Amino acid sequence: MTDEGLLFTDGEKAAILEAALSGVESVLHGARASLPVQERGLPPRLAAPRGVFVTILEAGRVRGCMGGCEPLFPLIDACRIYAEAAAHRDPRFTPLARGSHPVPSVEVAVLGGVRPLAVTDGSLLGDGKVGLVLSRGFRREVFLPRALIGAPRDVDGLLAFLGDMARIDADDPHGRVEWGVFDVVVVAGP
Repeated sequence: MTDEGLLFTDGEKAAILEAALSGVESVLHGARASLPVQERGLPPRLAAPRGVFVTILEAGRVRGCMGGCEPLFPLIDACRIYAEAAAHRDPRFTPLARGSHPVPSVEVAVLGGVRPLAVTDGSLLGDGKVGLVLSRGFRREVFLPRALIGAPRDVDGLLAFLGDMARIDADDPHGRVEWGVFDVVVVAGP
């Protein structure tokens, strides 16, 4: 069943990209204030809280990615907030320097709610429409559709693949593995 909150018009997709790009631009060219959601007259899907991840790409390669599964902010604000964070807070990358880069391209992954998944095989993965949450103990790692390309489809292979990527020890006999899955709509732009 598709989450109707993830069915965006072309105009809403353009607004999502614009919000994310404005977050990146605020890091590169100085902050721009935005009006509170209630004063902007946004469509309900853009004003509703959503889990979001924003990926910054340069020449098709990931340059930063930040976000969250929990719907903490209105979607349009989450796009800007997480784009700013991806531009200068992703610990895996050097922060984008003010004024030194052209505005890179962005992908915004808008998430549906996370639901438990009893993993018997990985056949639903790799279609670009779902993401995965892997939890073990106090660790929780999120895998967007881009990260699942080429993942093994058998459970043991999938767990080892994701565990290696997330540095979660796949052989830890004390940590119970919990899986969650979520629907994703990826909005990409220049």
